[in-house]
Formats: sequence, structure tokens, C-alpha cells
Amino acid sequence: MPQISSGLRRIFLAFAAGGISCTAGMSSAASLTPQQVAVIINGNNPNSWSIARFYARERHIPKMNLIVLSGLPHDAVQIPVDTYDIHVSAAIRRILRERQLKKTIRCLVTTWGIPLRVAGMGTSPQITLELQQIQQGLQSQVRQLTLGIAQLNALAATSPTSTLVTKPAPPVGGPPVTQAAQLALQHFGQALNNAVHRVGLLPPIRRQAAFAKLLPLLAVYIGPGGVGQTIHIHGSSAVAQKDHQTLAAMKKDVQKYLPELIRLSQRRYLEKDRLELRELQLKLFGVVGLTRQLLSDTIYLQQKPSSTALDSDLMTVWYQPDAAMGMENNPMYMPNWTRSVGKLQTHIPLMVSRLDGTSPKMVRNMILTSVRVQKTGLRGVAYFDARGLHGQDPYSQYDRLLRHTALFILQNTGMPVALQDTPAFFQSKNCPDEAIYCGWYSLEHYLPSCQWLPGSVAFHVASFELLSLHNPNYGGWCPHLLKHGVCGTLGAVAEPYLTAFPPPNLFFPLLLSGRFTQAQVYYLTCPLVDWRIAYVGDPLYNPFEHHHVMRLRRLLKYPIFRRAFEEFKIPIPKVATVKAPAH
Repeated sequence: MPQISSGLRRIFLAFAAGGISCTAGMSSAASLTPQQVAVIINGNNPNSWSIARFYARERHIPKMNLIVLSGLPHDAVQIPVDTYDIHVSAAIRRILRERQLKKTIRCLVTTWGIPLRVAGMGTSPQITLELQQIQQGLQSQVRQLTLGIAQLNALAATSPTSTLVTKPAPPVGGPPVTQAAQLALQHFGQALNNAVHRVGLLPPIRRQAAFAKLLPLLAVYIGPGGVGQTIHIHGSSAVAQKDHQTLAAMKKDVQKYLPELIRLSQRRYLEKDRLELRELQLKLFGVVGLTRQLLSDTIYLQQKPSSTALDSDLMTVWYQPDAAMGMENNPMYMPNWTRSVGKLQTHIPLMVSRLDGTSPKMVRNMILTSVRVQKTGLRGVAYFDARGLHGQDPYSQYDRLLRHTALFILQNTGMPVALQDTPAFFQSKNCPDEAIYCGWYSLEHYLPSCQWLPGSVAFHVASFELLSLHNPNYGGWCPHLLKHGVCGTLGAVAEPYLTAFPPPNLFFPLLLSGRFTQAQVYYLTCPLVDWRIAYVGDPLYNPFEHHHVMRLRRLLKYPIFRRAFEEFKIPIPKVATVKAPAH
């Protein structure tokens, strides 16, 4: 391996090139198959046709899985919402139904000539009115929370509200009433913790009397769902047993409404379901639950008029046909998914990936490289370009994830790892044998620091790295990564915000396990659908299928990774679990 400069602050450790053998008996049979992939073609673009046919031949995609769209422009980067609704989503649903493929297809592949973006529609009068009503609702909730803080303080005999939080965290921002609601929630949370703590310290007789006064307050402000999470009864006296029964009834009531809560959350794009969701939040989680829902809906509705990635919209093609709505939580995102929620899930997204790039020849080479490297295995170095941030803000938190990912891979694979943890970037051509990479934040300015191995998987966290794949003058990372041999990347077609990117400490361990294709990995680690990030690469590509580098038994100690195996029905050996890695 070529010499790597020692001037970078990094973790670097080289193990034997052969890697580590994985658990016997484990099968990758549950990986995505060619029969589950449908290729989307722009019927008015010859390059779209040729790439789709080439891919179908190389990956043995059935001919009936090729879907031709006839109403699209020849090579547009962006299309209006109505064009998407009529000529893309509706057409795909119709063809899949006609061919009886609805239950078979798990992944859609867009090709050269399929637009990158769907334009936003602007703020409608209906959304403007609803936002005004939400602001009025927040004003009412702030008054109720202020009253609740005073009641909790009186019960706990604490100091006035103004001294409850000596250094309150600054609110996220927005209109004054939004900031007031955020601050009221912070103050209420501290008043609640203080009251519960002080009641717990009282002698038994006084504690019972205080608890009798506290419980009705909690029922109003945090509802049965909040009470079940906050109050823990100890002891076996008659009074304690009665309290146990009360809490058990509350928890049972919440469980009864859980399917409805999930259903409404999945259909939040409908106004009537948003209203029902707020009512249910109030019923289950009280004033606090309703306030949080109103704040969440404010952000949700403010994002609606914005443009989105067409591929991200296609992930919900079966259950949310209106692309104008935008930004939904991905129900298959690993931190959101549990066995109980999975059983209640009625709206399952599709996987979506894109075969596109700087030229049709480049796309064909990417396909050939993916097929070849999948057979031979990807062997190289894992590079992570952090910024050396150590605060509590979201940027520092993501920076911390990069460091955690580097350390996790170092400790659990036979792969060399390089971490750059200063404000500087990896220097030009100073990173040989790159196999996987994640870094930030060089906006629309690709830096040729790595010598990419054919078949590399890499993404750069920045806001506008997928504005175009065909413009030779565009400096975004996605086209340049693909041009240099990377076979899997992702990027944003508009400002996505940091929380929209896959956490590297989930994405890369799953990929390195060799049990999932890159489309499956993105599917399970992408926080949002109907939003602004798209994945580019052969969805069937699994660079570590025949060269496992992740110590599987160590990976499966973490419940969050076990969920991925459960979702795709991959057998799991018996392994003791530990707390999830930081994310």
C-alpha cells in the first residue's frame, strides 16, 4: 500500500488483507434480487433506453420489469408536480398493477433522462390558514403550560418559575409564539422532574397524599402515555398495588391506540389526519404532546412548498401519490423501527436508486465495475474526514458520529481506517486505496484528495452535491465521485438539512457486514422520504458479499443492527446484546 502522510491527525491501523471470517451458517439469501427490481425508462431519451437494457442484461432483470414513461421531457433536470403525478407516479402504479408486479417489486431504479427534482408548488392559501391556526393553538398551549408549571412548583414547594431553569437552552427559532412554546416545554420538563423527585423524597404518608394530587396534574399535562413513562411505583402496600393498577390501565389504554397513532402519523399529508393526530396526541400525551405536535406540524407545513428529489418521492409511490407534500419520516429508518411497530406498519416504502452519471459510458462502466467488484470483493482503506468539533450543537453531534464510525470500524473489522479530525480537509491525492469514505463540508467544491478504488462507496455531507449529474461545469461531489470510479454515493438536490443524511455509524457497518445491497443499506439508514436526497448506484451492488470484513457477532450485539436483519429476514445467531453505539 502506498505511503500515507503522517501530518494528518488520524487513527490508522492495518490488519491482514484477508479480513476476518464471519459466522458460519449465515446466508445472504434475503438480499435484494433482480426479480424485485423495476427499471424506470424515459421513453423520449435514447440514453435512458440503452442504459436500462444494458443494466437488465448485466443483472438479469426480467423484461417485464422495464417500465417506460412516455410523457417526460427529453432530458429535464426538474419537472412540475403535476407532470410527476400524471406521467411518473400514476404511470408507474398503473403499469405495476397491470403486470401484477405490485407485490413483487421492492426497488425502483431511475435511469439517465429521468429528472432529478420535482418542483415545489409554493405556499397554498390552505396551508397559510392552517399555520395561522397552529400559531393560535400554540398561544393557548403556552398559557396552559405556564399554569401547569405554577401548579407543579406549588406542589413541590419550589422557587418561582423564573428560577427553574437558570440557563435555559435557546429555542430553535421561528416566530415569537413558536419560541415561547419551545421555552415553555423546557421549563415544564424541569418543573415536572423537580416535582416528581421531591414527591419521591417525602415520608410514605405525605408521599401518598402528594401523589394523589400529582397524578391528576400529570394526566392533564402529559397524559397516560407520559405518566406511564414518568412514574414508577415501589412497594407492595395496598395503596401501592392500587397505584400499580392505575398505571397498568393507563399503559394498556395507550397500547390500544398505538395502531391509530401510527396510521395517522403515516397519513399526516392529509389535513383531516393531521387534525385527528393532534387530538390523539392530546388524549395520550396531554398538553405537552399536543404542543410538541403543533411545533412539529409547523416545521412540516413550512417545508411543503419546497422542491424534492424525484427518487425520494418514488419511495412512497404506493401510499402518498401527491409529490407536493414532501418530507416524511421513513418508517423503515432503523432508529424508528421496532418489531411491534413493524407489525403495525401498513405503509412500506420502496427502495429507490439511480443509474446516472456524467456520461452514458460512465454509467455502463459503473454497472460493469459493480458486477465485477461484487464477485472479487472490495479491499481498501476507510476514510473519514471530520472537522474536530466537540460542542453540543447538531454539527458537533454529526462530527462525533464520524469519529464513532471510524473507531467502530477500527475495532470490529480487519479494515485499515484513517480519520482526519481537524478543520482542514484531507489533502490532495493524499488518501490512497480508498474503499469507503464519508466527510464534510466542502460545499459544491469537490476535493481530489482520495485515490478511489474501483467500486468504492462514498458520500460527502453538504447541501447541494446533486444539483446536476450532466453539467460539466458543476463542482458538486456526486458527479465527480462517480467519474472517478465510485459505485455508490448520495447527495442533495436542494437544502436537506443535516438530519436528512444517513448516520455514518449506521450506514457503513451495515454495508461492511456484506449481508445487504447498497440499496437496502440506504433504505434502512435514510431518515426521510419524499425529501431532497437521492442515492446513485446499482441497487444490487454488495461490495462485501464475498469479502466480509465486519465481525458479525460483534455487530449483532447491538439491537439497532439486529433490526436490519429482522426486516429482511436474515437468520440471526444467538448473541448477547449491549447498548446501541452512539448515534
